[in-house]
Order: sequence, then structure tokens, then C-alpha cells
Amino acid sequence: MKEDPNPQEKPAAKGPPARKHRAPLSWPWALAIFLGLLFLPVWVAIELSQKIDWRFLATYAALISGLTFAFYFSDKRKAKTDGWRIPESTLHLMEFLAGWPAALLAQRFLRHKTKKASYQLIFWSIICLHQLLAFEVVTNWLISRNLIGLFR
Repeated sequence: MKEDPNPQEKPAAKGPPARKHRAPLSWPWALAIFLGLLFLPVWVAIELSQKIDWRFLATYAALISGLTFAFYFSDKRKAKTDGWRIPESTLHLMEFLAGWPAALLAQRFLRHKTKKASYQLIFWSIICLHQLLAFEVVTNWLISRNLIGLFR
């Protein structure tokens, strides 16, 4: 009679198969995407610095970025300790107010809010909105002017 080599081993759990997790992008690709996403907004910031004091723009960018990263950090810590969480709407508001680059970095470094599809949909929509707005500013509202022209 054969003995079971692993008598302590339990049978596999029944149920749906485990979901395969995608590996995150390698750092060179993630950095390239991040810098690419910054291109148009930085161009707009440079253009705006001709009309608005660059120190104001830099201070705003630093404050909103720092606050956004801090909110993500706090929410991640509270998620681990079952503490009171920061509402997703607050995180999205910070992203919308130009904190999306810090949010993207926080997601990458803290591994927070990366798997929830509904959150990611809104997050990437905010980034796309910022890209569209930056493109519009850089091209002197090309898309908007053409859309308005369709209705004349």
C-alpha cells in the first residue's frame, strides 16, 4: 500500500479559477509613459508662465502634487489598518485639480488603487481630459473651433 507523501496537504479549493494578475510595466516603459503624459501639460505650463508668474504655477503644482501623494499614502495606510478611508471622490478631485501625475506615481510606488477597474476608468478619464485640454491650449482650441464650425 502506498502512503501519501504529503499527508498534511489539503485538496485544492473548489470554485472559480484564480484571476491572473498582469505584471506591472517595467520601469523604463512606465517612465516613458509618465514623461510622455507630462509633455503637453508642461508645454502648457511654460506657455502660461508668459502670462502668470511661474512661481505661482510652480507652487501650485508642488502643493497639489504633495497633497495628492499624501492623500494616497494616508488612504493606503488606513486600508491596511481598517481605518477611516479617504473617499474615492476626494482622490479623484485631487487628480482633477492637476494632481494626476502625483497620483500616477503614488499608484506605482504604493501599489494602491491599481486593481479596481471602476476607479482606474475614472482616473484615466481624468488624465485623458487633461491631455485633451492641454492639446486644445497648445493648438489654439483647434478641436473646439472645428466642432463649433460644424454647427454653424
